[in-house]
Amino acid sequence: MNITESVISAFMNLKQKHRFFVSEADFQASFTWELAQVFHDRPDVKIYREFPVRVYDTQWRTIYIDILIVADGQRFPIELKYKTNTIDSDELYEDTGIPIRDILKPQGAKDEGSYDCWKDISRIEKLVNIGFAHSGIFICIANDKYYWNGNCGESTLGYAFRMNSGHKYGGEYNWNLANCANIEKLLKARPNLHIMNDYEFAWQDFYEMRAQNGLFKFLLIKIPSTE
Repeated sequence: MNITESVISAFMNLKQKHRFFVSEADFQASFTWELAQVFHDRPDVKIYREFPVRVYDTQWRTIYIDILIVADGQRFPIELKYKTNTIDSDELYEDTGIPIRDILKPQGAKDEGSYDCWKDISRIEKLVNIGFAHSGIFICIANDKYYWNGNCGESTLGYAFRMNSGHKYGGEYNWNLANCANIEKLLKARPNLHIMNDYEFAWQDFYEMRAQNGLFKFLLIKIPSTE
């Protein structure tokens, strides 16, 4: 298998564990372990977490890649997102003795949460475009229906950044600034994005338990090489 196929295989192995994660850090660590198992017979493959890279847009800055795989002289960045809502269940989480409802909390500012997912995709595109990376993968897991339903009106601040299943085309992705109270602050923290490639968003089931917000879905996007 090539690197992309191996990464997807590792993620499918993670899916077969039939569990959710207590945090994005838990997701990242668990996925890294699965990657190590898939590549255990490839001593030439190196796996790094939170790898720093110096990049230049309007100025030089350091970004951190969630997981970086280096193989055959090429780099493959992986960015992860974990978007959660409270699961309405008194069931105890594994062997911790802690009720599940106390583990995950709802994450606010969903417009900004969707933007941050698109920013990860844009980041990998840029790393590929400047020659730092060969190709990459973005993965989001969510138990918040907002992310896979894309249920927001055209007047919504982050309408352009909705993440529902369907075709997403390269081009300008802009905030709906007509509904923004502080445009300067928003654009400084999260400037509009340019997406280079076309993508097919297809959310799939990851894990489910019988409780409100107990369904987790995942989105896996392959960012292609420029070759």
